[in-house]
Amino acid sequence: MKKNSVQLRLSQSEVKRLSDLGHVRETIDFGTRFGGGFTYVLRVDPGEKKVTAIAGSGIITVVLPRSMAESWIETDMIGLEAEQPVEGGDELRLIIEKDFACLNPRSGEDQSDNFPNLNQGDLC
Repeated sequence: MKKNSVQLRLSQSEVKRLSDLGHVRETIDFGTRFGGGFTYVLRVDPGEKKVTAIAGSGIITVVLPRSMAESWIETDMIGLEAEQPVEGGDELRLIIEKDFACLNPRSGEDQSDNFPNLNQGDLC
């Protein structure tokens, strides 16, 4: 997350789950001492016309129009970007991407479910 932006990166199995179930949901657990958890949801909605985000009660939900989601899932398209107007003339930037393996893997990070890096094939 950055100021006025939300970026979701999905692994291969998460993209498959989005395709099969129409949604992906994950929770980050902070523990009860620090306020519980924070949940993010990415879901497909056939009635939606544009990418939108809704927030409340510790949950951020990003909604994709079905046609846009299908196009992204079924092709080599890496990411989707949209902007959602917010009060005061600002915009919330929404980015949904396929998560690729790093060229220089990070210690302790499992990237086995990430998409193969386009610059090095399956060698990452």
